Formats: sequence, C-alpha cells, structure tokens
Amino acid sequence: MNELHYFLALPLSDDIQSAICSHTRRFVHEERFKKWVHPADYHLTYHFFGSLQAKKWAETEKELARLTATFTPFVLQFGEYGTFGKEDSPRIFYMKPDPIEDTLVQQHAQVVSLLAQLGYPVDSRPFSPHVTIARKWVHRKPYVQPPSRFHYSEKVERLCLYKTVTGQTPKYEEVCSFPFLGREEQ
Repeated sequence: MNELHYFLALPLSDDIQSAICSHTRRFVHEERFKKWVHPADYHLTYHFFGSLQAKKWAETEKELARLTATFTPFVLQFGEYGTFGKEDSPRIFYMKPDPIEDTLVQQHAQVVSLLAQLGYPVDSRPFSPHVTIARKWVHRKPYVQPPSRFHYSEKVERLCLYKTVTGQTPKYEEVCSFPFLGREEQ
C-alpha cells in the first residue's frame, strides 16, 4: 500500500454527482477555474492518510469495520456553495451539505478519534464537510458567488477508502467500503 495516497470519504451516487456538475456549470464558466474535479471523483472527505502501510492498515480496517457497523445511515442535503481562500480569487470552490447534519459531525468525530487512538496524525482544524468542485480561480475578473438554488438529498450508507491514481481520469478508485449497519429509527 505504499507510494499511493489514500483517504476515507463518503461516496456520492452517480445521480448526485451529475446533478452537482450540471447545476454548477450553468453558473460558473469552466475557464474561470484552473482545474475542475471530474464528477465521478466528487466525495466528502473524512480523513486523508497519505501513504499507508499494509500491516497497520489491516488493523485499522478491522477497527473501522467495527465502528461503522454501529453507524446509522442518514440523509445529506446539498445546496450551498462555498470557497476556501481569498474572497475574490478562491483556491477551492465547493458545495457543502445544508444544513450540516449532527449525524455527519458525530460520525466524523468518532472516526477521527479512532484513527488518533490507532496512532494516525489527525487534522487539528475544525471539520468543514464539503465536496470540492474546482480549484484555483484564474479569471481576470473577481470571483462572485453563484446562486445556490440547488437542493438534492443523498442517503449515506457507507464510508469508503479511496486511493489516488495519478495520470488517469477519474483519479480516485475505491479500495474498500465500510457499511453503516445501525438501524434507522422508524
């Protein structure tokens, strides 16, 4: 498992990937950002590992499977755009869940806590759930936030380990997944 970069993320269905892509491109012309994320690569990151060691990952995989088996599936609603970086020339353009579900925040905290217990370095910044759509504003005019008249729901039922494969598009490949097996309230 060395040399490649790995991360844990919530996958998005083909339907929501297509919906986000078509909605976004109606409002933001492609040449205004240097790099657009391929719709099949849209995801919501929980944790970035970088490289992984096979022996350590084997233990981690078992522990993650135990933890996520207790998670209950939940629904994410998307509808708000956001950016990271300068207001007039953002570094990252994204769509975020709106509202941010308590279940999402709680599950993320449990995953990060487990990873810290297993000896992985974890991000000290607050969790900011988002789906990256494009990177690096390059247009000569300042960036203006597009309207967010987008409402789409996605049922989340698993967490996935992805690897980054450079030189191919889409560039993220699912390695394994961890289903949420907790019972939903009726």
